[in-house]
This record gives sequence, structure tokens and C-alpha cells, in this order.
Amino acid sequence: MAVLAVCFSFASCDDDDFNVDHGTHSQLPETVLSGTYTGTYTIYKSDGVTLEKTVPGTVTIAAGENKYTATFNSVSTEAVVNGAEEGCIDVAWANDIIKFWGKTTGGTTAGYLNSDALNGTYDNSKITFRFAKTVRSGRKTVTNFYNFEGTK
Repeated sequence: MAVLAVCFSFASCDDDDFNVDHGTHSQLPETVLSGTYTGTYTIYKSDGVTLEKTVPGTVTIAAGENKYTATFNSVSTEAVVNGAEEGCIDVAWANDIIKFWGKTTGGTTAGYLNSDALNGTYDNSKITFRFAKTVRSGRKTVTNFYNFEGTK
């Protein structure tokens, strides 16, 4: 099995693009999110309920060059996601919980991410996020749902 990598690269967004409370903390949320997380991908079939498989994975998050941006790198033997996506990341920070999401653009990769957003939560060194991915399987198009849970 080949090890496949994916980079989710989130470009800068104006703070005014979203009506979100970024919170008042001593560090930027992308700095707190930065790190390597080891965990598990749970992959569901297109109904979003039927479990297809569970596989180990590693996710590395690095703060972007601009405020409220981050780069995601996901490595797993079977959670197959090819290519990179770019879009704005936005962050809402309440108490010690960080919510983050980034828009994705369909059609830019072989097997593109088609979810409205990459939805994630960071809480006490634990990260969870989810996305949908559509691929061509023969003459059909198949969508799978990927959930990741991991810790620093």
C-alpha cells in the first residue's frame, strides 16, 4: 500500500469576510492548532452512515504566513485523498475550544474534496475534522465521508 499525502493549504482571508468572533487570546488560533496529530480516519460510504473502514493517520498542521491561515498535511495508508485545496480558513474561539473551517473547490484535484467546508474542532490537544470526497469509480461517481480524530 502506498502512503499518500494531502496538503490542505488555506489562503488568507480578510477578517471582515466572516462575521466570526475570533476571541481575545494571547496567541493566534493557528499557532495553537500547529502540531502533529496521530489518530484514526473513519471512512463512511455515501450514505454517511455505513462504515467502510477505519485506518490510522497522521495530520500535521502548520500556521500559515498570514493571520488565520493554516496548512494541513494528512498522511494515511488508505484514507486516499489526492492533491491540494486552497481556500479561506476561519476560526471561532470560545474558551479553550477552537472551531475551524475552510471552503473547498470542486474539480481542482483528482478525487476532489466536495464538502462545503472542512469542519474541525480543537479541544485540549485533541483535534477532530471531517470532509467529503468524490471520486470516479468506473462509470459512477462515488462520495465518501472522512472523519479524523487525533491527539498531539
